[in-house]
Amino acid sequence: MALTKRWGLISLILFMLPFCGVGLFFIGYSLSEAFSGQAELGTVLFSGLFGLVFGGVGVGIILMALKGNKSSQQVDERKIQHPDKPWLWRKDWASRLIQDSNRSSLSYTWFFAGFWNLISAPLSLTVLPREVLQNRNYPALFGLLFPLVGAGLLIWAIRATLRWKKFGTSVLELETLPGVIGGHLKGILQTRTALLPEEGLSLKLTCINRTVSGSGKNRSVNEKILWRERQVIPKDRIEARVQGSSIPFTFEIPYDAKATARKNMDNAILWYVDAAASVPGVDYGAQFEVPLFRTSESDPDFAPAREAEVPEQMAEDLTHTGSHGAITVRPGQRGGTEFYFAPARNVRVALVLTVFTLIWSAVIWFMMTQGAPVFFLIVFGLFDLLLLYAVLQLWFGVSKVLIESGQVKVTSGFLWLGVSRVIPCSQVEDIQISIGMQSGGRSGTPYYNIELITHAKKKLSLGRSIKDKRQADWLATTMQDAVNQWK
Repeated sequence: MALTKRWGLISLILFMLPFCGVGLFFIGYSLSEAFSGQAELGTVLFSGLFGLVFGGVGVGIILMALKGNKSSQQVDERKIQHPDKPWLWRKDWASRLIQDSNRSSLSYTWFFAGFWNLISAPLSLTVLPREVLQNRNYPALFGLLFPLVGAGLLIWAIRATLRWKKFGTSVLELETLPGVIGGHLKGILQTRTALLPEEGLSLKLTCINRTVSGSGKNRSVNEKILWRERQVIPKDRIEARVQGSSIPFTFEIPYDAKATARKNMDNAILWYVDAAASVPGVDYGAQFEVPLFRTSESDPDFAPAREAEVPEQMAEDLTHTGSHGAITVRPGQRGGTEFYFAPARNVRVALVLTVFTLIWSAVIWFMMTQGAPVFFLIVFGLFDLLLLYAVLQLWFGVSKVLIESGQVKVTSGFLWLGVSRVIPCSQVEDIQISIGMQSGGRSGTPYYNIELITHAKKKLSLGRSIKDKRQADWLATTMQDAVNQWK
């Protein structure tokens, strides 16, 4: 195995050396042309940027490979020492002191922003002016998206740098090593800068399934949120120190949650703690990867209590008769309980998806005007139909659940058009919440669905796209109580 890794490292370095050589050649050529004073500015810039990109990619990959090889050797040694304790294979986990990822991700942020802008700069400086002003090729204006994205990436990198300069590196100190599936994750967040946010500090524990598909330029990474719990540490529970703050926390982990699995990073299970707080200037933010495993302390019967309580104002809004809010809970006509999920409950998501759908449709129109092959038009068109259905569902999709007279009647559709289904309360085994769609990756927002589970293990959706987990828990608990009353 060690010999295979060594040859792999040597092969990668040999493969990257031509990139370094090509980069040095074009950088040298650009400098010589610049000092000669006879070359055009566009040629000098293009040659220099091309050299920097090629050379930077080659040198960067070689350095990362050497660093990764050293880390891999250390991990192999720890695996031999602790074969049955994978949470001791990583140095930071074994020490119980996990540094946030801000500093390490900062270099990747600047590298990606710089790489994107080095590629898009020649496009905006040379190609676009010629195509639009000289050749009157106005569809080429779509190319302006690339420098605009580049500007956004630069702002993102600058903001990340300011955050790191302001807060430094935070450390998460683990009290439980590892965090126990079917138990608890306990720890203390230590910050280098004093934090006393008026609205408290938000902590999120998230389990994701990270999958990688394709290879090369077609490689894509997807991070699906499998489980998340959030808590807000109030200001009075944050301990101020001479330099920084100390924030203790505890999370309850259900037994059916998935344990950390990093053996295959193309299909991995990862757990993260995210900390965030609104403070003057740049807001505080930090992320830590934490180990969660099943151990001898795991309890098969352990399950976090469902949050049946919600803030008083939220409960009042949900149960107020005649309310026209996003979700309404009201008495039925025959002594039951009705749950109404109104249209356009998540306006921001609906707007984002609508804009994306319009852009996608514009791309299809552009392809049609340019005589693109029919096969591509069909494939893109079918995906456009799926996007259109999702947009209609977000804007106009409604659902009504009526629990009375010993049955659960679910009606769902678009506005006043819907299809109904009836399930006897005696056939209901459980009502659960699950994550449906999500916006963004691991740090994005999950939206919860409420599902009815029958004794035959069939599922029926009772409500979709609920942003607040506490609200989803409360609704599921209230529905279950209503069903139990009619059994």
